[in-house]
Amino acid sequence: MTKTGKEDTDIAAALDFINERVVTIVYKGSIEIGDYVIEKFFENNIDLAVSKNRYKSMSFQKLCKHPDLSVSSANLRRMVRTAAQEKFFLQNDIPVNRMKYSQKVELIWLANNDDKLALARLCVGKSISVRALRARIESLPEKQIPATTRVRRFIDRAVRWMENQPVKEMALTGEIAGQMEAGDREALVNRLTRLEVDMKQMGELVDHLKAVLGADYSESGGGEGEPGSYGDSGEAASGGVPEPAPGEEDGLVADENNGELF
Repeated sequence: MTKTGKEDTDIAAALDFINERVVTIVYKGSIEIGDYVIEKFFENNIDLAVSKNRYKSMSFQKLCKHPDLSVSSANLRRMVRTAAQEKFFLQNDIPVNRMKYSQKVELIWLANNDDKLALARLCVGKSISVRALRARIESLPEKQIPATTRVRRFIDRAVRWMENQPVKEMALTGEIAGQMEAGDREALVNRLTRLEVDMKQMGELVDHLKAVLGADYSESGGGEGEPGSYGDSGEAASGGVPEPAPGEEDGLVADENNGELF
């Protein structure tokens, strides 16, 4: 093996090791917090805990909106789903200790049903990569998302992102810019150029969607349950944050290439 080949192999092995350990730490922490919430707010009823009923626990809703909560409400919900999934696996005799944590993360957004159990047993019985598992998940009927739902989720994510970015975090004075290394300034300019292109494409997409939805949309400003209808919390008026699919949003998602979790 050449020096370059050995180096690439070592890097690949290091990435696998580091990424899996990071996922392990986050997943274990999610189970601990999720177990606590399920016990205190859902009386250990995992079906109720993962229900999409927005009124399932008013106390839990208050907890999610509390200003002193150190995690986002979306991440707290993911922690609850993580703990509920672990309980579901154990109730159905799945040897969870023989599954990789990155595999468990991919399964979080599936309903606790026979399809999930079949995939879990596949993870236990043979070595399957995260990418291959993700492909199997996306092929399931429940993951075939209608076009209208995809559009709504896209808009909701974009709006929530913009509402959560304090203007002060975007501030950059000439003095600070002057202190930056030339390479850092160039990298930032390149990112801004890509952002400018993305914003232009976003504008074109918005114009297209408004045209498709018809002239009445712009006049109404968005009715209840329609894109554009948001309350003070920034969540869609039709029932809160839509459930993301694996790889979407800012939650517990394991990527076998870069190990990003948030």
